[in-house]
Amino acid sequence: MVADAIGQVVLNRSLRDVAASGAIRDEGQFQRKGLYLVHHLLEHVPGVGARGVGVLQLTHQHLGRYVRKIRIERPDRRDNGCTQEFVFLLSRPGGFLRAACRNVVSTRYGDQVSAIVSGAKPHGARGIADHHPMGMSTGVFADLRGAWHDLVAEACRVSTYAVELSALSEEEFAGLADYLAAKPRLPFRYASVHAPVKNRQLDDAESALVLGQLPLWVRSIVAHPDALHELGPYRELGTRLVLENMDDRKATGRSADELEVVFDELPDAGFCLDVAHAHSIDPTMEAASELLDRFRARLRQVHVSSLRESHHVPLTEDDEERFAPILERCRDVPWILEAPPPQRWVRALKATTLIAV
Repeated sequence: MVADAIGQVVLNRSLRDVAASGAIRDEGQFQRKGLYLVHHLLEHVPGVGARGVGVLQLTHQHLGRYVRKIRIERPDRRDNGCTQEFVFLLSRPGGFLRAACRNVVSTRYGDQVSAIVSGAKPHGARGIADHHPMGMSTGVFADLRGAWHDLVAEACRVSTYAVELSALSEEEFAGLADYLAAKPRLPFRYASVHAPVKNRQLDDAESALVLGQLPLWVRSIVAHPDALHELGPYRELGTRLVLENMDDRKATGRSADELEVVFDELPDAGFCLDVAHAHSIDPTMEAASELLDRFRARLRQVHVSSLRESHHVPLTEDDEERFAPILERCRDVPWILEAPPPQRWVRALKATTLIAV
């Protein structure tokens, strides 16, 4: 993108100006020079510049000594319903300020999303672990099922940005509905609910009705397509309904062709990509690529884990490398962990305040 290319030129020129003032000797000097760079970018970078465009959000994350991540989110200048996100990393190799940036333009119509990502991005474990926003599924904490206050507290110990409140069994859902109806003060900027798929007693019309009564700030209601027998009632959920791709144990909802049939009946529904499910269908991840090729505009969130003997487990190093190209295409939506974070991520997650300390 032209704006991104010009932005990198301005960034490089700003870095030269900062370097000319001498090496960085301490953390305070690093912070002052970093703030100078932020203000310079806000004023001068096309597509990021502050003139006439309000900043939606600016976050400054501490990634360790002499490392910062700055994220600026704002409306696109063309007033076309897009959101532009400009991210750059500051570091101090050799005593001088260095930076890399990337640009993300997300287009939303209704609740459908498409995105273009350009510029330099971190790769490997560091790149996956520092995704934002990322959060937990409460289904991870099986010993606490039904104790919603405690489940939320455990989820907050990992992330206060995003959460999936998981009521996989219908008998859990009534307690969740009562908990949310009491209007608890929750910190999450993104919250979804996983609809029941086990021990269902309600028919589809009744199920769609109770799901539709969830508070409107529950932005996504994730459902398994193989659990929806009569699709018509679920049209009432509109864009809040989000369909998840299934694993190799299920009879349908696994591939792009099978999901297409369901989306034809539920045209407003969104999509949740479960990378572990996709891998169980096709270890080459071509099936995952096809799911994104077909339904990327519907993508609302991603489920991240590995799958062993049909159970979600922490993302292995091999799967992290295997899934990385797919996850890079999903940078503009929340990622929900369906297993505890890998131990190798803990340091990175604490550095970005994803894990509370």
